[in-house]
Amino acid sequence: MIKRSSQLRHASEFALRGGEGTVEMTHMLDESEAAKTGRTFALASIPPGASIGYHQHVGDMEIYHILSGTASVRDDEVSEQLHPGDTMICYDGHWHSIANDTEEPLEYIALILYTGRA
Repeated sequence: MIKRSSQLRHASEFALRGGEGTVEMTHMLDESEAAKTGRTFALASIPPGASIGYHQHVGDMEIYHILSGTASVRDDEVSEQLHPGDTMICYDGHWHSIANDTEEPLEYIALILYTGRA
């Protein structure tokens, strides 16, 4: 299967998970195409001052891989800065958030996989 850029689903999510501003998502793989392994494989873009709120994963896990910009992340009780090439994994049952506290756009790959523990 080949999906051209014009065939990818684009979504704007306002106040995602209680966050600030609008996050842009380009979904490269939707849940129906993931062979029951996950629900999201997307390119995410968070503009300056925007964020995805602190939330828990139950029955799945999420991986962020930073492509450009600087991400301020919270992984349970630990806060860190992530830079291009850095990856964060939020395992099932854990909490996390991501924010762009800089003046530059933030782009990353988001992958959410099912764990079968829900």
